[in-house]
Amino acid sequence: MHQRTNIKNEPISDFEQAISLEKARIENQEEKLISRELIHSENFQHFSYLSRGLYYKQIERWLQYFPLSQFCFIKSELFFDQPKMELKKIYDFLGIKHKDFIDLSPKNTNSYPMLTESIKDKLMGFFREDQNKLMNLIGEDFFWPRHNSLLNK
Repeated sequence: MHQRTNIKNEPISDFEQAISLEKARIENQEEKLISRELIHSENFQHFSYLSRGLYYKQIERWLQYFPLSQFCFIKSELFFDQPKMELKKIYDFLGIKHKDFIDLSPKNTNSYPMLTESIKDKLMGFFREDQNKLMNLIGEDFFWPRHNSLLNK
């Protein structure tokens, strides 16, 4: 079974093929965005499946401007599973009054087919180094697939 991508923006229906083409599709786009040579990149926004998942790399850039103590990291899976508890963490971190919300259910969600074991293995290998660096930096385990509900559906 082929993995389908989000067909709204992706003309390639096979996820494995789409990620194999990522490098060519977004070549130099991230660097141009960082250097402000570009202010927006449709290709980077829609086809950077792997690059946008390199969280350590992204956080490292932010740490050039702000200390780690000014960041609050939450796991989206926990936020979707226990939104009130995760919001409490955010309120406490920001030092602001807690506000109760009536409906905290996810909005504008998508569903995707389950990934094959082959693709999972490739993705785990690709992200392993970045995830280890992230864990060492922030002291918290954001490893997937243990935490990624997309891989376990």
